Amino acid sequence: VEDEFGCLSTCRLVLLENMPVLESGLIDRNRFEGDPDNSTYEGDSRPKTLAEKQLSNIYRDLFKVDSVSAHDNFFDLGGNSLQIIKLYDLIKSYCGTRLQYSAIFESTTLRELARAVDQGMAKSHRSPLVPIQPSGSNPAIYLVHSGFGHALVYKMLADCLGENQPIYGLEAVGLGIDQTPSRSIYEMADSYINEIKKHQSKGPYILGGFSVGGTVAYEMAQRLHARGEHVAKLFIFDSVNLARVQTSEHTLPQFTGVLHKYLAQLRTVPGKVKSSIRRQLSGKPKHTSGPVKIQAEYLIQSKRSMAVFRANKAAENAYIAKSYPGSLVYFRATKAKTGQVKSADPENNIWLDLARGGAALHDIPCAHDEIVRQPHAQTVALLIQTHLEQK
Repeated sequence: VEDEFGCLSTCRLVLLENMPVLESGLIDRNRFEGDPDNSTYEGDSRPKTLAEKQLSNIYRDLFKVDSVSAHDNFFDLGGNSLQIIKLYDLIKSYCGTRLQYSAIFESTTLRELARAVDQGMAKSHRSPLVPIQPSGSNPAIYLVHSGFGHALVYKMLADCLGENQPIYGLEAVGLGIDQTPSRSIYEMADSYINEIKKHQSKGPYILGGFSVGGTVAYEMAQRLHARGEHVAKLFIFDSVNLARVQTSEHTLPQFTGVLHKYLAQLRTVPGKVKSSIRRQLSGKPKHTSGPVKIQAEYLIQSKRSMAVFRANKAAENAYIAKSYPGSLVYFRATKAKTGQVKSADPENNIWLDLARGGAALHDIPCAHDEIVRQPHAQTVALLIQTHLEQK
């Protein structure tokens, strides 16, 4: 049988002596004896509930596949940070629920995410702390967002580190509605320390970050040390120390390349979508629905990411790194892509000289934006595990 959502399902007949009802007169499905839906629900891979069927249609459109199982994992299907933005806008449009960004990490299968939709996991407060891989008995690693502010950049690295290694990401303020991005490394460090302390009140702490995230993690470690807290490990992934590197040589090519991509994307936007974007940004939105509304919201979210990127670069430019009493591990990318720098740190002694407690350098044969992605994420993960085993 095909339902109103185009999903095929099998009808099964269950014979009952009496129809169980609640005091209100409504049918009490929990009291059905021998109900196949209740007894085999978890093992059944077909989307069943309204939310599951809606998500099934969304996934088929998002990933261009013919069928989707209720047990399919968003990331296994190829989900990335941009698709999360589009997914959440589609869920908001078709299901009427605004989810937190962290919901996709806590509810990775379609069935789990459908439960989140049903439970209305939307919250007014957007926490920067995102549980990328929350399970495991090892001490948690806290990784600060990259330039665009998203924590999803660490998903491949988390997978390589295994199920026993908890990984939490810190997202940038400014990605949510009515949020202003921070333009200060010091401000971000204080804010993120407060967030991780809500999750882990005492050290030792394990911190890290890619690109600008490494700079923020470095300042977090500084401040924790100043408070008498123990930072066990500090991992920096191809970050720029602008106290010693000329800003124009390193930030301008990367920023220019990203800006050109963004402008090229805007040039392909249909007129109706541009009009919707202008109305929403002016604070006078006009009711729109369907593909026009979704594409407009998607590009507005991209605009927020660009605003976070600019704010992070401004924060990086203004930051002066001081010597650090602890030790650190620095992973340096050694290859280049067109329009990008060969390495965020062309000299061996830039970050390493600042760590008075000692430093280790690992050169990774990849471009800057590949260092925490496969296949290089596996190499980085093995090196991290080696350092974590060292006392």
